[in-house]
Amino acid sequence: MATAMERLLELHDPAARELGMVYSVWEDGEITLEKGGDLFGQRTLHCIAYGVGIKAQPKDAFPWQNTDHGRIFVRNYDDAELARQIILGA
Repeated sequence: MATAMERLLELHDPAARELGMVYSVWEDGEITLEKGGDLFGQRTLHCIAYGVGIKAQPKDAFPWQNTDHGRIFVRNYDDAELARQIILGA
């Protein structure tokens, strides 16, 4: 049986960053939505679902990281919610 992190990495789609809008799922289960393509990283993140710090996975295990956080990219809300549920252990 796959671990939670393996299941999350299966949902990660780096190409989703090139879509008009991209969902990110952060190490604590927070879901955000932002512009993709050439505008990625240049606009506001919209919080779709809050994170739960005590359920966070190790940020270093995520393919996309900054100094403080890790995340995966997914193509749609359903995949984002599935990833969130994996992180939260539901």
